[in-house]
Amino acid sequence: MDQIRKAKSEGVAKSYEPSPHERAAIGAFSANGKKAPRAPRMKMSEKDGVRKIAPDHPEPAVAHILLMNALGTSDLDFLNGIVTQLGNAAKSTVNDLELNFMLAVVKGLKPTDQVEAMLAAQMAVTHTATMAFAHRLARAEHILELDCSEGALCKFARLKPRFIIPILNLARTMPMVRTILPPIEVCWWPNTCSTRARTFERVVFADL
Repeated sequence: MDQIRKAKSEGVAKSYEPSPHERAAIGAFSANGKKAPRAPRMKMSEKDGVRKIAPDHPEPAVAHILLMNALGTSDLDFLNGIVTQLGNAAKSTVNDLELNFMLAVVKGLKPTDQVEAMLAAQMAVTHTATMAFAHRLARAEHILELDCSEGALCKFARLKPRFIIPILNLARTMPMVRTILPPIEVCWWPNTCSTRARTFERVVFADL
């Protein structure tokens, strides 16, 4: 009996020893974290019917800079807007798990500008909606619920590979060219005119 107790106590006290492969994976994970600081997570709270989304970081200014770097922008208004839109797309207004998942998808695509960040956000929201309708389809009990879930699932499943991913790849591979158009004369009543210069940015499709 004493030998059994001793064996159990030794088994509990002995700590887990990772294998060489596991040590290598842990080392690589730590090295990646040192190269680029990870952007903070977001936390959601609700008080008196008002929802609040804030970074889970002791210093909000530093958190905003890390998030803007991760989303390829230097505009705080854009950061607040895209995070709010992702929060609105989440099912729960209190649980921040889904919001942080979608934000992780955007950060994982490493957008280099705001256009890529918006496309990545659409990809994250589309994936979340696809999985939500797949969940509904798996638990459908009536024909009407089955048809609605199946139709929505098929639409969302086609949206990402057919539209969002090609547009994201196009935005990353095709150069942007600023085109200067001839000045245009704009007139108002009575006989008040001014000349305006016009410019716009377009994508070059020479390689297509």
